[in-house]
Amino acid sequence: MGAPGGETLAGPVGNERSLVLAMTASPFFLIAAYLFGMATGWAIFAAARRRAGENAAPSAGGEQSSATSLAPAAREALGQLEAELKTTRALLEQSDAEAKSVSEEIADLDAAIKRANGRLRLVMRAIDGEGDDN
Repeated sequence: MGAPGGETLAGPVGNERSLVLAMTASPFFLIAAYLFGMATGWAIFAAARRRAGENAAPSAGGEQSSATSLAPAAREALGQLEAELKTTRALLEQSDAEAKSVSEEIADLDAAIKRANGRLRLVMRAIDGEGDDN
């Protein structure tokens, strides 16, 4: 069904671009490529899990696996983290209490300054009023 001169419906035989276009235009090629990728990924994943399982198996000498030997170290690390979190929370509460006390002191100081300013204005009015009487 090809045209004379070695051409097909997709173009010249030696043209790689038309060959790629013809392959990707076919839904069967795309499905086959997807299935090949899935099978390859599954095989690699299964081999990696098998290798990890062999590495975690206990040895003939009766030693514990690395996963169980890490458990006490992990528990110790979690205990240390918990203690550090408790001290951090205590410091945070302490700094909140200090900030609250400083805020109260500043509010008291602000009120005292406003009272002093009011008294100063009264004194200034009294002085200006005495000068007008003369």
